[in-house]
Amino acid sequence: MRARISGRWQWAEAARRDQQQNGFSLNIIQQGNRVRGVYSLLTWLNGEPQVEDGNQTPFIGTVKGNVITITFDPDDIYPGYEQNVRYKNPANGRRPSTATLIVTGGKLHLTLTNGKWPEGARLPRQFIMRRTK
Repeated sequence: MRARISGRWQWAEAARRDQQQNGFSLNIIQQGNRVRGVYSLLTWLNGEPQVEDGNQTPFIGTVKGNVITITFDPDDIYPGYEQNVRYKNPANGRRPSTATLIVTGGKLHLTLTNGKWPEGARLPRQFIMRRTK
């Protein structure tokens, strides 16, 4: 059975009073056994968004059953207002990062399997996302 994952998924760390809360948003478009889309890093303070630049990083991937593998270049970042951004292989011989996403119980379990998040990102290597749209 193939997972149906198109839409927006989000994770946020637990909120703490007067401390920054980090999050991750993943917008996925599924076409058969392939996926593409963008992810964005999010920041809140006391429930209020702190970063409005909306930077986005494109990715591509494949779907096998309920397992999705995505590939992205953590240094290939675009402003949020830019439309139709597409994944490109990293330049200068750098290797892309990969993550595995597993769909279970209506949730998306993400594990960064190779590479890194963008510089300065304060994200764990594993977290669970919920669909928001």
